[in-house]
Amino acid sequence: MGRSIDLAGPPQRVVLGDSLDFIFLSLLLDDPSAPIVGWAGADRIAASLLPLDRRRFPELDRIASLGDPNAGGFSV
Repeated sequence: MGRSIDLAGPPQRVVLGDSLDFIFLSLLLDDPSAPIVGWAGADRIAASLLPLDRRRFPELDRIASLGDPNAGGFSV
């Protein structure tokens, strides 16, 4: 898109365009829920997995839902 930004340091918070990216973050971070402030498509995480994730990471309940990424976008 031709845009660029300069950050004073590493990003501390992220918004996931797809909640399934949480699975990838869990491979990289001890607490993958810590940097997430919002995510789209929270219902895309399998119903059988999310309760397990919530027990391990209760902070998941504080993450803002930004809508459905497949419905033409999501609101930030």
